[in-house]
Amino acid sequence: MIGAAVFTSAGFSLATLRSPVWVLVCWAIGGAIAVCGAISYGALAVQIRESGGEYVYLARRVHPLVGFLAGWVSLLAGFTGALAFAASTFEVYAAPLFQLEVPRGTIAVPLIVLCAVQHSLGVAGGALLQNVVVIAKLLGLVVLLVLGMGWLVGRQPLEPIPPADFAWTELARQLTYVYLAYAGFNAAVYVTEEVRNPRHILPRAMLVGTVVVTLLYLGLNTVLVFAGPLDQLAGQKDIAAVAMGLLGGPSAEVFTRVLIATALATSASALTMSGPRVYAKMSADGLFPLPVTAGSAPHAAIALQAVLAIIVVLVVGLEQQLGYLGFVLMLSSAGAVATLFGIRSSDPDDRPTWWQLTAAALFVVAVVLLAVLTTRRDPYDPVLLAGIITLAAGMLAYYILRAYSNQLKC
Repeated sequence: MIGAAVFTSAGFSLATLRSPVWVLVCWAIGGAIAVCGAISYGALAVQIRESGGEYVYLARRVHPLVGFLAGWVSLLAGFTGALAFAASTFEVYAAPLFQLEVPRGTIAVPLIVLCAVQHSLGVAGGALLQNVVVIAKLLGLVVLLVLGMGWLVGRQPLEPIPPADFAWTELARQLTYVYLAYAGFNAAVYVTEEVRNPRHILPRAMLVGTVVVTLLYLGLNTVLVFAGPLDQLAGQKDIAAVAMGLLGGPSAEVFTRVLIATALATSASALTMSGPRVYAKMSADGLFPLPVTAGSAPHAAIALQAVLAIIVVLVVGLEQQLGYLGFVLMLSSAGAVATLFGIRSSDPDDRPTWWQLTAAALFVVAVVLLAVLTTRRDPYDPVLLAGIITLAAGMLAYYILRAYSNQLKC
């Protein structure tokens, strides 16, 4: 879950909302939505014990086309786009450490290639390395939070900020940014078949992980948005490093950049591990023209995702990536969660409980409301148009690939 968005979006939100308090309100609402989503996906993981996430849930419960569109979104946004975003943000934080002004992609592209090579060697080594680095990342972020809070308490109070004046549609747009920071709450369902005892482990892992990350996000963003004068923080792509530099000086900024670069590298690694397994599942179902070998890493899918992510890094700007990813991912997740209301399992232990259904309803309603408000903000927003084009291209690809698959059978 802890990836690029938490280290970038606060700067963009401050520039729009002009209020640290409202930025924190966004993070609190986003956390509540994510917790509802984690509960909902826990119920889905118990009932459909296959890897593949939204693709599997929608293909099995609604229609193969709908499942394919979810997989298509995963291909272009959920993993490829998120991988590109993590690598781009890694570059933003890492480049100043070497006092370099580098062309876009100079650092991000090698990171993507390195992750692809690492996970092509197999899941065991990648998972072990991922666990070790994530533990170090969490400890580092806790240290950062404690130091930041200490510096905030001991610092002279800032000048009061006048009340912000903004439209609710603007708040909804910022919430789509925040949603992307929480979007990894469901990542465990993409490797369901590789988890021992998924019925008990997956729901607990997603819920506990989401609650812990929500608390960490709220603490970190409190430090970031109150670190200095609004004009020095608003619009900063690397707001975490800038904020810690204002609080603790140059050494604190360097420590923050190293820590966040490490965090983003693990995020890129996680996306490289989980994403290709969705495409592999689609290929096994005959909906994607990639070779699949049982019992081995999905090499072709890993290579495809890496190539597409590199293209995104070189072509699309950071804020545009943030808005597009948040918007399309929350719609895909809402579609998957909505299938809970149509599931009728013969096993009473597999049926969603009333509190799981309540969480699912809150999640779907929240996402639909955010989508409506975001669309009303600007119906011709390039981010919305990109989302529509993504779905239209997915429908076209589905029918082309299905026709190709039928030809091969003949």
